[in-house]
Amino acid sequence: MATTNITVRIEDSLLDQVDEYCKKNEITRSDLIRNSLLEKLKQPDILQVSEADIKSKIESLYKVLDINYETQKFIVAKGVRSISFSYELQDNNKQLIIRDSIGRIVQVISMLN
Repeated sequence: MATTNITVRIEDSLLDQVDEYCKKNEITRSDLIRNSLLEKLKQPDILQVSEADIKSKIESLYKVLDINYETQKFIVAKGVRSISFSYELQDNNKQLIIRDSIGRIVQVISMLN
């Protein structure tokens, strides 16, 4: 396997942190950078999610009255009243985060299955 040298430019303050990390974990800078790159390359791409996917996930858990995809909000029926929630996709669209009206996380839903 052939190897190629690559020059990396790092700010002094970040280099100090890299050196501390390497010293603490007994690895070289090269190993740290190589392992970081390999780890980044192994991460899967962004999951493609449609409005129908979002709707099905939300409707499987709530009695939905309305979903607004532009504002990322939905309204559910709870008894005789309605409650508003917001949602957002995170972690390369692999998680759907549901928040209540004051911003607290109510539920985290996996979009993978």
